[in-house]
Amino acid sequence: EENEAFQIFPNPTNGEFIIQTENQSERIVLYGNDGKMLLEKAFSDRNYNVDSSELNTGIYYCKIVDSNGNVEVKKIIIE
Repeated sequence: EENEAFQIFPNPTNGEFIIQTENQSERIVLYGNDGKMLLEKAFSDRNYNVDSSELNTGIYYCKIVDSNGNVEVKKIIIE
């Protein structure tokens, strides 16, 4: 069984979502479905709140880079 580096909840969301990581993370990047980077944020906590209220409804992708350089991408749906 493969461990996931992070969780996003609630997903789908309509206002704010939380990214919870297993390890301390260095960077979060949020992309639109078109591949355009919408947010890049450095953080050192295991939880990060993202305000998505100004984003259009649709599918987005969240990439996390942890302190070991590992990368994981997850899909998030904004309603």
